[in-house]
Amino acid sequence: MPEPKRIAIPQDTPEQDCQDKGKKQKALDKFKDRLGLALAAAGCATLVACSFDVSAMRASPTTDAGAEAQVIIDANDSEDTAPADDARDGGLDFDALDGDSGMDANAEDAMADSQPLQDAEQMDSLVADAQAEDSQQADAVQYDSQQTDAQQQSDSQQSDSQQSDSQQQADTKPHTWDPAWRACRTITSNKQGPDPIPSNYPKSVATDFQISNPGGIRFYKGTCDAMDNTSGPLDMWVESSDASGVKVWTHTVDPDVLQLAMLYDNPTAPDISDGRTVFPLFDTFSGTTLDASKWTCHGACAVAGDMLTMSGPPATYPYLESVQSFGTGVSFNARIAFEGTASHNFDAYAGFSTVPNARSIVWVYEGPSTKYAYEYNAFADDWGAKTVTDNSPHTWRIDRNSASAAFYYDGALADTLTNHYPTGGYPVIMNITQTGISMQVDWVYVRPKMEPDIINVVGPEQT
Repeated sequence: MPEPKRIAIPQDTPEQDCQDKGKKQKALDKFKDRLGLALAAAGCATLVACSFDVSAMRASPTTDAGAEAQVIIDANDSEDTAPADDARDGGLDFDALDGDSGMDANAEDAMADSQPLQDAEQMDSLVADAQAEDSQQADAVQYDSQQTDAQQQSDSQQSDSQQSDSQQQADTKPHTWDPAWRACRTITSNKQGPDPIPSNYPKSVATDFQISNPGGIRFYKGTCDAMDNTSGPLDMWVESSDASGVKVWTHTVDPDVLQLAMLYDNPTAPDISDGRTVFPLFDTFSGTTLDASKWTCHGACAVAGDMLTMSGPPATYPYLESVQSFGTGVSFNARIAFEGTASHNFDAYAGFSTVPNARSIVWVYEGPSTKYAYEYNAFADDWGAKTVTDNSPHTWRIDRNSASAAFYYDGALADTLTNHYPTGGYPVIMNITQTGISMQVDWVYVRPKMEPDIINVVGPEQT
């Protein structure tokens, strides 16, 4: 019987490493590594590649404690009866690898003959299976990594796509208005009290930026994003427009409308500015004659060049009186230039008054070039302290509140008078009382006024 070829493998694979699946796999991995090294040392690439017929492998402990265990390759031994515990351990006798039996060489050979591990083909198959398992695990890791990379790339592409779609939607968001108007702002009316906004209540919108072609501004109920344009644009009138901004008025037939959309920046839009459709009393004195449905002229009242002019010859004191009278809760507004050098009481005045001057709430001009807020009620009067010392056109305003009159000069509050305050209904009066004094009126209007009044806020621009 030829001597079995022995391949020495360092013994460090104890049985306790095989108590569970994880430890068994670890022990098998260690065994595979050492088997490969041993085969390489013996000049064999694999077990079946040896020059002799490998039929079995047996592990044999040496007699010296701590010495190397040996795998015996016996070409003559075809025995294939692994112990029960070897079958549990995949055909490997890990007990034999313990190396601490203290047996002599003869006992070692007997142990080798009585405890075959597996034949060479089974061992190669076991090694191949382990290698395949390693390859599958590596492939699985690689696949998981590829899947993770693919998922991350997909998530990134989806995020980019969503961002692009969102940006595209923002860039291409369809207008709810005619694109000929290149900009829109939402106007929000903030009430300062509990009362609802009346129907046909004029609302002023003042901007701090210039608008080209202000007559082309359009107002609609709603907002820039939800505009009600079913009934066409609202009536409007442009009070002023210059490099500093625009002041424009509009109103709604419906009461308590709190939001409007203002379209602008259309250089070719027709001019629809017309205060006659916005205020209960309005006149720009166009043409050459007065509108008799609004005014009664006493004396000489000349209309020309979109201007009303009155002057006081010695025997005539002309004045203009509105047909309609107004009580409290209204506001008088007029663009007037007073001129003349006379220095008498009441050289000229404009506001609410009766004739003769039994009741008055007026701006008074006393030449040269001094104006006062004034109230007069049954020969008791109350003079304001505001004076103006130039004869240029200015905007004069008087708010008739429930218990006081507020006087404004070019939009700024000048005085508030309460003494001897008349509360009855009076017409609008513009009057010349002295020779050498003249009055030129560009426009005049009276509007209803809530107390306190609403505040209209201009929102950001949308394009």
